[in-house]
Amino acid sequence: MKTSEKIKRFLDIKVSLYKEKNTYINYRIDLMQLDLHMKNILGEDWLSTVDNDEIELYIKSLKDKGYEDTTINRKIASASSFFSYCEDKGWIDRSPMRGIELFKIHKKKKDVLEVKDVRRMIACTYKRQAREKNFEFNSARNRFILALLTTTGLRIGELININLRSLEKVEGGYMINIAAEDIKNNVEKRVPIANKTLEYFEEYMNERSSEGFESDVLILSRTGRKLTREGVQNMISKYCDRIGLSEKNITPHTFRHSCTGMLRKNRVEDSLIYNILGWKEGIISVYTDDISMLDSAKIISCNIL
Repeated sequence: MKTSEKIKRFLDIKVSLYKEKNTYINYRIDLMQLDLHMKNILGEDWLSTVDNDEIELYIKSLKDKGYEDTTINRKIASASSFFSYCEDKGWIDRSPMRGIELFKIHKKKKDVLEVKDVRRMIACTYKRQAREKNFEFNSARNRFILALLTTTGLRIGELININLRSLEKVEGGYMINIAAEDIKNNVEKRVPIANKTLEYFEEYMNERSSEGFESDVLILSRTGRKLTREGVQNMISKYCDRIGLSEKNITPHTFRHSCTGMLRKNRVEDSLIYNILGWKEGIISVYTDDISMLDSAKIISCNIL
């Protein structure tokens, strides 16, 4: 079996394991690049001859091409996972990745948003810009997205994949039931829509109804299609520019970090935050089964705005 076929088998396993499409894509890109590099040096059957020295030279070539250390570390991790798989299959005796060290990364302080920043962004949604199409629909949807990301810390993949069938009417609002298979860590969770977020949700649903959109997907573009990751990012960047935060690197995931900080400021314990945000650590939390305490924390999160 050719090395390229062995890589394909490995990727077939990964595509079934990872719910986040980007994770699988990164594996594929990294291993295709490794395969091409080694083919040029060692030939088609490079897996049987590659050694530690060749890996070191490959990493040096990545560095010479200007790749960031974080990207090279990801490629090292992808290669290590593949070679470990090959060891388990008996295709190689020893992984050539042994002894290969990751680059030390000096983490930059993550940009976060304050409540006042989100409120200013929401205020911008009411101000129509020249030649802005479908203003009423877009502005109502954008307010809802900003509020939902802030109060729940949803991941972008979770946000854009919410469907109407996952909405459950409860006293004081709605719960969004997100299945484990739709979540990065395979942790099922219930996300509340209440208070100010509920107000924005109802405004959005009224505008959506006026447009006549019938899609089961909750978050839609102005043309009635599922809103993309890029669409959400462009919307966030637009409002950041308007309130003078263009120098910060604000992404949908920034709202997740910001939600964590806001909850901590409200003295919500980390074990409860893990549950609210769906972090894997929350599964083993002593409070996991204390529904009343968890619901109280969720109410606090809904009151952030």
